[in-house]
Amino acid sequence: MLRFSYKGVKYNLNSSVSTQEKKIFLEWLLSKFEAEHCTWLLEEIIQDERKLESIRFVDSLEGCSKGIFITFEQGIGVRFLFFKGRIKTRDVYTAFHELHLHRDEAYFIAVDFPDKTSNLLYQSVMEANEKEKENMAQIADNILEKLLMEKRIQDLEDKVNESLDRGDMDAFHTYAKQLKNWKKV
Repeated sequence: MLRFSYKGVKYNLNSSVSTQEKKIFLEWLLSKFEAEHCTWLLEEIIQDERKLESIRFVDSLEGCSKGIFITFEQGIGVRFLFFKGRIKTRDVYTAFHELHLHRDEAYFIAVDFPDKTSNLLYQSVMEANEKEKENMAQIADNILEKLLMEKRIQDLEDKVNESLDRGDMDAFHTYAKQLKNWKKV
């Protein structure tokens, strides 16, 4: 696990993200990039502990129910997009009202800025989005299912061998049949 310190806060990458870590990241972001028309929204989030708790920084908004995409491109300035379901808008006030009215719901934010992939502060606040969590859960389920199946096959092989050692042909045939069925799966 990668660890580092910034402004007296110790960070562990891939651990759960505290509100203080989110706050420090947003403050850093505002200090490095001109956020033009959405500065006040980010400052509002920084000042409100409950809003900080509800936001999640993600690399991709795919599969998220609602969120904000903010990009800081040189020469173009800030680009802002809020979406909820199929509704998409560049209106910062809509995003503010949604965040304010539904403080307890997860609110996903994807931020794009130069060199973000090598920025440790940015990496420390990243969380998996809903689709990534579903994918990880599916992968974990598949691995667990495979391990359980391998364990069941190993147990049946042991029982086949034990029944042969004891000379119990009825048990041998029962376990051999079960083993054959499990190996088909």
